[in-house]
This record gives sequence, structure tokens and C-alpha cells, in this order.
Amino acid sequence: MLTKEELLKCFQTEITAISEAEIAAAQREVQEIQDRAQQEIHENAQAAAQLWLEQETEDLQASHAVAMSHLNDENHKRLMAERAVMVEALFDEAKQQLLQFHREPQYQELLRKKLTAYAQSEEAMILQLGNTDKALMKELSAILKNAQVELATDIHLGGFRLILKQQNKLIDETLDSALSEARKAFLKHSALTIN
Repeated sequence: MLTKEELLKCFQTEITAISEAEIAAAQREVQEIQDRAQQEIHENAQAAAQLWLEQETEDLQASHAVAMSHLNDENHKRLMAERAVMVEALFDEAKQQLLQFHREPQYQELLRKKLTAYAQSEEAMILQLGNTDKALMKELSAILKNAQVELATDIHLGGFRLILKQQNKLIDETLDSALSEARKAFLKHSALTIN
């Protein structure tokens, strides 16, 4: 039989072994809880960082899209202004050439030829000429038998308008109108672009 001291020592050894096992188990459990908590904190931080990164990326993309839109608008305005200047210069040159043509003998010949096409008509007409063709009024009215001749202040480049009263028809052979129509056609079909 064991003595009291041996029995006490046995109990103490057993208690110490059980206590150490429970302490070790408790320490492992605490370590596992700490590891899980750290993992959870790490995952939450990573998810928050990913969400922030996605939000920032979306914001930057939206800002970039707005900036590009403004830049494209500004470029378009600048290009349209440059195009308008080029078209204006082109048609100013054309206008100068028409004014020069107006001084040439071929201009008067062209008027005579065009009016001769209407010379056979018995219908009452009004022939409108610009102030620059005032000297030709008598000669041109002689081509048309039934024409009343008048000056029109809106004919600047030359040519004529013929109003056929019975048909209620206007024949516009003015260089002003031809230039205006040429401009419209040019703007519609030229596909003028600036690089």
C-alpha cells in the first residue's frame, strides 16, 4: 500500500498531467481562435481593399470618359471652325473669279445665248438684271419681245432672272444663285475633313 505522501505525489502528478493537458488544449483552442480571427480580418481587409479598388477604377473610368467627351467636343468645334474658314476662303475665291468673269466678253455672250432660248415665247415676261448690268438692259430686252426689264438689287454677281407671268414661273440664271447652290452642294457632298 502506498503511503500518504506517495499517494499525494501520485495525485499531484496526475493532477499536473491533466492540468497540463487541459492547458495545452486550451492554448491550442486559443491559438486556433486567434488564427481564425486573423484569417477573417485578413479576408475582410482584402475584400474591402478590392471593393475600394473597383470603386476607384470605376470613378477613374467615368472621369476619363467625361474628359475624352469634352476633348472630342472641343476638337470637333475646332475642326468645324477650320472647315468653315476653308470653305469661306474657297467660295470667296470663286466669287472673285465670277466677278472677273462678269467683266469678260464671254459673260455678255453667255447672257445673250441664254436669253435667246426664251426669245420665241409670246408670253409676257419680266427680265431682272443686277445694277452691274444696267448698260446691257436695252440690248438684252431687244432679244425678248414681250419682256419688261427691271433692276434687282439682290443680283450682285451677274446673270438674270426671268419671270414668266402666265406660267407663274421663275427662271433663275443669276451667278449669285449658282454660287449659292454650288456652296450647298459642296457642303453636302464634299466630305471635307481635317486631319
